[in-house]
Amino acid sequence: MAREVARGLLFEAAANAIGAGKLADGMGVTRRCVNHKIACDRSLTTDDLVSAADALDARAAKLTQLAAHIRGAIA
Repeated sequence: MAREVARGLLFEAAANAIGAGKLADGMGVTRRCVNHKIACDRSLTTDDLVSAADALDARAAKLTQLAAHIRGAIA
């Protein structure tokens, strides 16, 4: 049970970090689906967590690229 709670909290943290809508887009599901998974109305699978991690990685890459562009503009 504790493992499932931890997985749910991590999923919710991912939604908070990039926004539930962007997480849903990255996972290929609706925002409503993400909300149901956060509320534990729907099961949270390993594939869901992998998709969430992939969405976070993609967002992180975009932010890293933006930071590089900003640094290039001030150099």
